[in-house]
Amino acid sequence: NDVNKFLTNPINEYILVGRLAEWNKINELIANMNSSRKNNDDFLLDVLFARKLLPNDEDVTGAAYGLLRLQMTYQLDTLDMADGRIVSSGWKINSTQDCWQLGQQAYMIGQYDYAVSWLKESLQR
Repeated sequence: NDVNKFLTNPINEYILVGRLAEWNKINELIANMNSSRKNNDDFLLDVLFARKLLPNDEDVTGAAYGLLRLQMTYQLDTLDMADGRIVSSGWKINSTQDCWQLGQQAYMIGQYDYAVSWLKESLQR
């Protein structure tokens, strides 16, 4: 129930997808390690298998696009969204990187006003 409640908040979903996608970068570092012991090899195989299950950068872009569509549809204020005031969960977008990515995504889809708003917010965080 708590997981479902958490994931019904689009901001939480976006943040979670973004954090999980970061594991791909960690997996790449681990995969490039020179493992000389069997335990390391087993660990590496586990990590490589888990990597297939994790979201990637494309998933993060999709989640960002979803948030932007919500913002455009309901004409939500960028600061309200960034501070988590669109739902009652209390989660907010603290990361400069998250705000920056939302700004980039808005720019890519031609929503320049939203792009400027999110990019400015990234400078404030």
